[in-house]
Amino acid sequence: MASIYEEKKTLDFGFPTEKTKKIGSTLFILLLVLLAIALIVIGTQSVLEKKPIELNFEKNPIKVTQENVILNAKIINTTSMNSEQVIVTAKPRGSIPLTITVERNGLIGSIAAGEERRIKILINPVQGILPGNYIIDVTAKISNQQFSKSITLTIEE
Repeated sequence: MASIYEEKKTLDFGFPTEKTKKIGSTLFILLLVLLAIALIVIGTQSVLEKKPIELNFEKNPIKVTQENVILNAKIINTTSMNSEQVIVTAKPRGSIPLTITVERNGLIGSIAAGEERRIKILINPVQGILPGNYIIDVTAKISNQQFSKSITLTIEE
């Protein structure tokens, strides 16, 4: 009597082997393409997503002897609601000898959803400030939500 281990037996589901390989490889390639598209969409979405606060200095670094510098703030209503009263504040982090004044006392007024406004922030280093990096925190209250962003001002000799 012959043993089942001596014979080479395979499972046969009635599909031709070549056709099965083609279907399997086609499905695998399709899955890879769909995965690549999903990753591109997710990556693009995070890059294109607007931030509620964008900051840039007119000049950075500045010299110790320079009197002041303007910080430009772009405030974007990234919420889904119109905001009636947007308030912007700015302050140095810690006990840094900087005087900071926000244009229009920080009141921007109303911003529709998806719209943006610009406001200037005047930063005046106090006499005798030492060279170094100083962090400024900017906060905007939009549609009862608070958003913050920090930026570093470099003061050189």
